[in-house]
Amino acid sequence: MSKKYLNSEKHRNEHSKWDRRGFMKVLGLAGAGSISLGNTNLSVLNSNFITNALSDSISDRVLVLVRLKGGNDGLNTIIPLSQYDTYVSKRPSIHIPNNKILKLDDNHGIPDYMSNLMPFWNDGKMKIINKILVLFFVVLFNANTAFSAEKWDMALAYGASNFHSANATEFAKNVSDKSGGKLSIVTHPGGSLYKGGEIFRAVRTGQAQIGERFMSALGKEDPLLEIDSQPFLASSYDDAMKLYMASKPEIVKGLDSKGLVFLYAVPWPAQGLYSKNQINSKDDLKGLKFRAYNSSLIRLAELTGMAPTKIEAAEISQAFSTGAVESMITSPTTGKNSKIWENGVKYFYDIAAWYPKNMIIVNKDAWSKLDSATQKLVMSEAAIAEKKGWDLSKKGNTADKKALADAGMTVSKVNSALNNHFKEVGATMSKEWASRAGSRGQSVLAAYK
Repeated sequence: MSKKYLNSEKHRNEHSKWDRRGFMKVLGLAGAGSISLGNTNLSVLNSNFITNALSDSISDRVLVLVRLKGGNDGLNTIIPLSQYDTYVSKRPSIHIPNNKILKLDDNHGIPDYMSNLMPFWNDGKMKIINKILVLFFVVLFNANTAFSAEKWDMALAYGASNFHSANATEFAKNVSDKSGGKLSIVTHPGGSLYKGGEIFRAVRTGQAQIGERFMSALGKEDPLLEIDSQPFLASSYDDAMKLYMASKPEIVKGLDSKGLVFLYAVPWPAQGLYSKNQINSKDDLKGLKFRAYNSSLIRLAELTGMAPTKIEAAEISQAFSTGAVESMITSPTTGKNSKIWENGVKYFYDIAAWYPKNMIIVNKDAWSKLDSATQKLVMSEAAIAEKKGWDLSKKGNTADKKALADAGMTVSKVNSALNNHFKEVGATMSKEWASRAGSRGQSVLAAYK
């Protein structure tokens, strides 16, 4: 059907005249008929069942879903539990396995990907027309409720025990619980839905409705996203928050232009220097095989004479165990979670280089499907999650360094000469970033200072 016709006066006039009885006639459901399943002809309709079910509804705002013969026919949508063996024999290659079925009652179930319908079933807002179950089903419920129900898959890069993932999972649960069934957010930690490097694109293209991404890894998308990874620009949590507040408006605008809604951001604990070998001077950095996760770290490696290799967080242990890298700059949390000491890493230097953040973003099209009340709820819960996430980061900054020491690693500061060297490198990098970021970057730095 053409878009021109859908927007025409003729189309609007036709639909303005429809009522329930007329709608059923248009669908061809007002009389009896038959259809063939295999070699068996089956009567599929008795008008009384559908029209009586419709008559029982309290308003004209009723949604009718019909699934006909094919891979997703009635038997694969409303599953006959009482005749499951027969169902499997009729659908040997496309049947829904037992472990993927949600039970409605003793006789009927639905695939687990239809879990959003369960609240309607439990509330008595959904019916199955049993006498046509073999071929298709009809679901009846108030349209105001049905059309507002949304399910989001949330892609998380880090394991479920990581504080970022745990915080995001709690956020998702709170939104799901408080939305009254309007929005369900299902979390997928540990890169199980999309790997860290794939999440931004997946959310932007709508393959995942919501996801988490390490901000500074997206410098090519927008230089503003790298601001929290400029060495020694912010060297405390207070400074990190001040920098975040100064940069947030520009970051939000930049993401909006890419079809994304920004929800919240949480920093990692202060970034320190890990090494298999002791580092006492800038000469000890020369040629050191160095793990990098963004362009800022690659540039830092270049300025200090280290040899960078891009390694995602999930690959850290393997990289150190195989000798692909000998050092890295990351949080004490990442070191603790990966048990980095088991891979020959003996030293952690607490240089507090920067406080990089993970951000939670939403596909704008998915966001626009929410009503204003649900959008307000999401933003409210995002603010709560952000505050809690910053508190968790602060606690981890202390506790996780202790965990490294308890595991036998040497945790210390670098000497003053090496510290000054890092700060000089940081100043160079900040100037380079400001030039790359242009007027937007200059305005952010001015607001920060």
